[in-house]
Amino acid sequence: MALIKKKKLRRFKLPEQIDAYNHLHANEIDKFHEAIKDLESVDFSNTSLRGADFRTADLSRVVIQGAYLMGADLRGVDLRHHNLEGTSLHNALISGVYFPNNVTPSEIIMSVEHGTRIRTSGPLIPPKK
Repeated sequence: MALIKKKKLRRFKLPEQIDAYNHLHANEIDKFHEAIKDLESVDFSNTSLRGADFRTADLSRVVIQGAYLMGADLRGVDLRHHNLEGTSLHNALISGVYFPNNVTPSEIIMSVEHGTRIRTSGPLIPPKK
């Protein structure tokens, strides 16, 4: 009888910008900004950003679509330009967050309280500057 090795499946993908990811998780915001300074975008889509503190992080170039943000601190963060389709905000701190106009309040409540993945209601229309 041959032994079959099972491949361990990752629940979330690891981002290409692993240094920036590690700095963000360690709440080393200055090092996070240094790691992303020359990047056009930072792809954290479908990754676990559980417990990360985003309050002072520059998220203007960070993609968080489908990310798992359980317990993350998003207080005061402007997410109006972000596609949040598939993102989970279970137990995240969201006081003062600007959400995109294509995410309904009921989707936000369901995601924060029950961990559901956010479903968007149409295309993302960024606010005018």
